[in-house]
Amino acid sequence: MSSTMLLLNVKTCDDVLTGENPIKVIDMLDTMMSWMDLYPPEDLGNQRYGNKSYRKWYDHFRREIRNIVSDMLPEELKPACVELCAYLMDSFGTPHVSTMDQLVIACVLFDDQAITDNKTLIPDSYVKRLTVEANAHKYLFFDCVNFINQTKTGPFYQHSNQLWNISAVPTWTKVNSGLFKMYEGEVLKKFPVVQHLRFGSLFSFEKHSDPDTGCW
Repeated sequence: MSSTMLLLNVKTCDDVLTGENPIKVIDMLDTMMSWMDLYPPEDLGNQRYGNKSYRKWYDHFRREIRNIVSDMLPEELKPACVELCAYLMDSFGTPHVSTMDQLVIACVLFDDQAITDNKTLIPDSYVKRLTVEANAHKYLFFDCVNFINQTKTGPFYQHSNQLWNISAVPTWTKVNSGLFKMYEGEVLKKFPVVQHLRFGSLFSFEKHSDPDTGCW
């Protein structure tokens, strides 16, 4: 069973049994967020390329990354810390193409399973502001769209054109399959993009058994 199927019809606000590993990830993120208090924004009017506090936070992050990643792993997986640190560090401030696309696609892939059988929330529902606000606390995807509505101005089809186009798809099932195909076409099948991905024992890169049905 795919990880997205496990989320079928599960809302963000539902009470679910949470395993130890997700709690460890949340604790790690809480720790990193707490570092923001150590480096508040400075000289807001005199910096052209981002606030200097971002660099200070990242320097702190680099010093502590081995500790926080190691704390998440059982003893037999401690050697994977080197690989995981590289993945985690590359997710902050990387200029590589598709960096944010990967996160956004993941959000939609997970959440469209949560609302697959919802007869009232079809794909074009998320372009309706009132509907988005009413469901932001229930569904991760609607919460993300609500954040877009709060931070961007102008018509939705202008500032979020790709999301606007996806809203025309008739069902969430087709949205899900279409995004998987998009990720394969725009990321995995483009060497200028995929060359920046870090592969290893946890995220392997193996040749497909049938080259006619897929590249890797």
